[in-house]
Amino acid sequence: MIPESILQKIHNAQTSFELDKTVCSLLLEDFSKPGLVILPVGKTYEEGIYSLVNENLIGRDDIVHPELYISHLDELVLNEEAETKSFATNLKESLPELISKLKNEFYEIDVKNPEAYQHFLNIQAGARAIYLGLGADPRTAHVAFIGEEYLNREITEVFLSESTAEKLGVEKAVTVGTDIFESSSLEKIILTIKGTDKVDSFLAALEDNDTGLGFLLENHLNKLEIYTDHNFARELKIKT
Repeated sequence: MIPESILQKIHNAQTSFELDKTVCSLLLEDFSKPGLVILPVGKTYEEGIYSLVNENLIGRDDIVHPELYISHLDELVLNEEAETKSFATNLKESLPELISKLKNEFYEIDVKNPEAYQHFLNIQAGARAIYLGLGADPRTAHVAFIGEEYLNREITEVFLSESTAEKLGVEKAVTVGTDIFESSSLEKIILTIKGTDKVDSFLAALEDNDTGLGFLLENHLNKLEIYTDHNFARELKIKT
């Protein structure tokens, strides 16, 4: 059984498009305020949500707050043979309207100098809002790469799990630590989950707070809101 305290945090959409529109609205609201907003990469956001965000930002200079900052929670450590793109590149390609309006307020993680990112977070007094997706591997139930190898407090380099490394074509990544969720400036954590393939990972997180999502459910449920599509909700109901 899923605890009632967690069920109350889950918002189920009737369709994937409805979910995309809901999360898009949340993002646009956050872009209209000052402070640091952390964005994820991956198909959950890139296939639908970010395209809607771009559509809403075209020709609009009144939405993005002049004191808005954007960054991301993790970055791949690429080698010369890697065929994948950096997460920063993915964000810039997925959100061109937003990034162009930000100018110098988009912070890219430098994997060769992760301490600089920690310094940036300290200057910003932490993030105001953090958006996340959920990894499909139930052994880690990772959010960003928190939980992939262990629960780290500060930003650090981690070795990715075998399944994630095979999927992305790299072995290591730099990931922010759980300290970011302790920031006094943090108002909300938005977790978006699409599809039936994430259900086992979600259920594993309920049982193990050493996973990425498990850590959030155990320690930061008060600021966490979970938005899911009908496919996830249906499969979750079947398995519980």
